Amino acid sequence: MSLFQCLEEPLINFTRYNRAERKHKVLEYWGKVGLNENLLRNRPGKLSGGQYQRACLAKALLTRPKLLICDEIVSNLDVLLQQQMIELLISIQKEQGLTLLFITHDLTLLPGLCSNIMVLKEGKQVELFSTSALYDEAERDPYTVTLLNSSKMFETAWTNRSMEWNLKLQET
Repeated sequence: MSLFQCLEEPLINFTRYNRAERKHKVLEYWGKVGLNENLLRNRPGKLSGGQYQRACLAKALLTRPKLLICDEIVSNLDVLLQQQMIELLISIQKEQGLTLLFITHDLTLLPGLCSNIMVLKEGKQVELFSTSALYDEAERDPYTVTLLNSSKMFETAWTNRSMEWNLKLQET
């Protein structure tokens, strides 16, 4: 199936839109996620990872759900694409009154996106708190602090590697 057919499928199955209305909706949501209309003729396998994530988001949003479950939705994206995807989710969340259940191991992604955080360990709730209290490490459970520190360590390691790489480029 083409990407257009993939996106049109939930509209065929779950709405009463006619062909023209379905096309309009597909194009509307395709544009919302920032993808070029020409890509709709391709098969899903032709997309890059970031394009594929955004195409999946467009398909999930087409029927205007009240709840969107985002399970590691940005985990395979580079930092720039993660930021763009989160900004897009925030925009759509506000526009549609959408409730997001955002599942991630990277707690640093949550401020601005979520109002509450529930930390789970081995399927059991460790703690529940307001996102604004995320960095109050004195009040956090040790497991939550470990998750936060691992995100910070990754960011630091990535920054250090990038700086080393840039220095090597400048030397050559």
